[in-house]
Amino acid sequence: MSDIKLVIALLCKDLRQAVEATLKPEHFRLSKFNENTDNTVIELWKILYQLSSCAAKEIPGNILLNDYDDVTFVKLYFAYLQYPVPEFYTLSLDQGSSRELLIAFAWLLATQNALTVAIDKKIASSILAEEFTDNHIQKTVNITNWEKTLSTKAQLNRIIHVCGQINYNIKAILELVNEKLKLTTKAHAASINVCSLPHLSVSEMAITKRLALNKSDSDQHRIQQLHELASVLDTHVKWETKRHIFFDWMVTVIEEQKKSQIETPNCKKSDIELSKFVCLLRHIVKKNIHNLKHEDKISSDLSYRSDCVSRLLRMQSEHTEAETWLSGVKLQLESEEAMTKKQMDRLVIELKKMLKLIPHCVQI
Repeated sequence: MSDIKLVIALLCKDLRQAVEATLKPEHFRLSKFNENTDNTVIELWKILYQLSSCAAKEIPGNILLNDYDDVTFVKLYFAYLQYPVPEFYTLSLDQGSSRELLIAFAWLLATQNALTVAIDKKIASSILAEEFTDNHIQKTVNITNWEKTLSTKAQLNRIIHVCGQINYNIKAILELVNEKLKLTTKAHAASINVCSLPHLSVSEMAITKRLALNKSDSDQHRIQQLHELASVLDTHVKWETKRHIFFDWMVTVIEEQKKSQIETPNCKKSDIELSKFVCLLRHIVKKNIHNLKHEDKISSDLSYRSDCVSRLLRMQSEHTEAETWLSGVKLQLESEEAMTKKQMDRLVIELKKMLKLIPHCVQI
């Protein structure tokens, strides 16, 4: 029990550093027993929105719209991910199950790795990103009317010229990379025998050199940012090594949820909330279909195939009742075909016998 307390405290620290969450370990304990004191439901909706808003930016196109409130946004994102719990979509901000929200939060961490995505975005927007190359830059080139009017020979000459520029830029990039490696190796070699001094990157070495010569406020600010980022990475690495303890504890939460699922009359408010969400989904689908029909060119984002696996495809690997029925029909069809083949063979033999008797009938 002490381990899970430490792990949940570590998770709360990781969430606070990643998305500035205000979730506390006490909220997890209250959620397990489906209690709503200390604004537990509000805090869980808030962290679901923060993680969903980070992960939803990776979705291409306008599948999710930001024109809705936080709760609706979270439901739309979970619907896009095909979260298979209808009870989740009946929840609202003022009337919600904290245990149901906790299970959805754990599902988001386990299946979408939402916390790691939030950490990656935080690092990518920090000064540490200067050490790496962004491989996701997509630059669109617009062809001008003047270029369209060029002759074929002129276009080929322009292509050759552009290829030459690209080759020159590639060589320049390789030279810069080699120079950076040399400087990094030189920095590492100079600091390898120094006690308690880690290997430094080029930008960190530049900061160290400036601090030794002339300390400025901007360098102090950069050092403070580096310390904060180092703490973020250290906390997240510790969480990754301990996350299995949290998910083992979530098994007990699911067991509590199963125990509490007794037959109770349907809540009218839950039905109304679910009906509202279904109507919203129908409206969004109709709107997207209408836009597709009236657009001359389909956006490249819409042609992107989602990494989210369809629930139908996931169910194909399971032994369902439909598959049992199909296999039974297949066996029956095979037996009928075998019986038909035997009867055809008998019929052929009888016909051959009749053909042999035809000459005798003619003679008579």
